[in-house]
Amino acid sequence: MESMSSKREMELRNAAQAQGKPFDMTNVKEKLVQAEKPSISEFQSSLLADADVAKRIANALDTKNTANFVTLIQHCSGVVLTSGIGKSGIVAERLSASLASTGTPSHYVHAAEWTHGDLGRARNGDVAVFLSHSGNTKECVAAAQLLKDRGITVLSIVGKYDCGLRAWSDALINYGVAGTIQDSIGGAPTRSIVVQVSYIAQIYNIL
Repeated sequence: MESMSSKREMELRNAAQAQGKPFDMTNVKEKLVQAEKPSISEFQSSLLADADVAKRIANALDTKNTANFVTLIQHCSGVVLTSGIGKSGIVAERLSASLASTGTPSHYVHAAEWTHGDLGRARNGDVAVFLSHSGNTKECVAAAQLLKDRGITVLSIVGKYDCGLRAWSDALINYGVAGTIQDSIGGAPTRSIVVQVSYIAQIYNIL
């Protein structure tokens, strides 16, 4: 797929040829790249949108489910096992590191590794926490089912209530209660990550 700069360059080249003029590439590519970059106003708007999402999440917080979620972690007699895949996996890894640093035994397991030997990490009394924006990540759903069958308490943080993880979760936090979360400029999942990180920060703050 051609980028906007490639298309624009072709347009300029064709226009120059139509006028019988030589096409001067001096500084053209640099200017095109600069034109493609988001402006400072877009940057600021994206930050404000992040803040707006966090505010909407706070106002729509399901306090009962969230309290149940936190209580199950507080009563964990074993290890809190966090898991996810992609960017949600990175947030899950951060959750584990933060829990461990604040006195709650915790390990991160990549969601794809549960079915490749890491189910042996789970023991009676452990709690598994899955993070998935869609709530339907196949590796997470499959692992949650296997862990639930082994008697492990399963918790999930998702962006959609009607999802595959819900069937296997003892408690589920749905940050989609505040409405559709559109990620920021460039398609990077920054907004969903902001929400996930905000949730996990509050979780280990009150443990």
